[in-house]
Amino acid sequence: MDNFLRTLEKYSMIVIKGNDEQRVITAHGFTFMVMKASKTSTERNCHLKKLLNFFMCFIDLDARLLEVIHRNVLLLEHAEAFLAHYEGDFPSLLHETKAKLCYIYCAVGITYRLYGNTELSANTYLEKAKHAMYDTFLSGLQHQFSDIKNEDPYKTMNDYLNGSEVLQGRGKDMFTLLVEKGKDLPREFVNTFIENKYRNSRIIDLFKEYGNLCTNELQNNQLTNEIVNTLRGKNLIMESEYITETFLVELMIRILYNSSKNKWLMEISKDSFSKPETGKLRSRLSSTFFPVTTESLMEHQIAHCLTQLLQQHLSSFHTRNTGKTSTTDTVRSFCPVFSPVTHRSGVLYMLRSFSDPKLLSSLLKEAIELLDSLDSDIEGIGFTEFGVVKRIGRFKSLSFRNDRKN
Repeated sequence: MDNFLRTLEKYSMIVIKGNDEQRVITAHGFTFMVMKASKTSTERNCHLKKLLNFFMCFIDLDARLLEVIHRNVLLLEHAEAFLAHYEGDFPSLLHETKAKLCYIYCAVGITYRLYGNTELSANTYLEKAKHAMYDTFLSGLQHQFSDIKNEDPYKTMNDYLNGSEVLQGRGKDMFTLLVEKGKDLPREFVNTFIENKYRNSRIIDLFKEYGNLCTNELQNNQLTNEIVNTLRGKNLIMESEYITETFLVELMIRILYNSSKNKWLMEISKDSFSKPETGKLRSRLSSTFFPVTTESLMEHQIAHCLTQLLQQHLSSFHTRNTGKTSTTDTVRSFCPVFSPVTHRSGVLYMLRSFSDPKLLSSLLKEAIELLDSLDSDIEGIGFTEFGVVKRIGRFKSLSFRNDRKN
């Protein structure tokens, strides 16, 4: 393989940058043009489908871990070049293909958001993902959110998190549509994703511990059909039908949540705060008061609304009888892993957006009680992402809770 690559480089067919696992190989546009022209339409579509599945399985939406952001960044340039192949053809694609592209758009946007000082690039891809979701699965529902007026100031923490009754109503409409559209996705689509998704070391360790699996059974950080069935028997992976109908909801939550965060960062990074007005800039950045924009807040409220509805939906799913009587290491019910995330993020938004001492005092008290409740009564709950348990709620002793209150 190395000799082959060196030959291609020798004749200027490709360019190789970096070494070992950081090596990135790029080809000239003319090379791609010749390769495309030498393939039939069927061959080209087959190769694009394989690449589509590859990028969806190897570039991750949860890029907080170093191992994940490292892999995402290595794939970033290739993923962007790949996505360019579909520009102009998007309207004519199958819904399954569009869902996969939306996932990759979102993953690229998240990678740029977390990579640092690349908010504009992040916004480009998150907006592509969002508009594609609205146009494909929501029949232009986006326009129904544009005329909603936020109630300001909010009286309670729950009002701030959930938004107006109108927004909540339209959030329910969105949830219903996404679930119905999700049911139309092929079951093979979900099964392929679950088995071939490259999973980070934390999830692999969880599978080993709670699934009683050995290292040699989890090769390449991916799952075989047999292993998936074993993990389903221990309620570590949901049934395919459940994952299928909630897949689009989960994807939309991540798109809106990250878009909201990124828009706020863009506001903070605006030129008006980047100019060399040292005194003003220092004062602004050192202040805890930096209100979230109306658009950012609304996107977060919709994401939170969808998450709460998803939590209710997952609670109705049946889990398998594992044969264990103890709940210490057994999943008894499912909950979206994003449920505590949108709560905590909403509290952060609130803290940065209110300066009135009287109003902030009551909101702060509610926020503390809310944050404390997030880790209560979670024993036996499997916190899931796209149908796979990422964390299992553990019992907290009474003495520990009392220590926190004191």
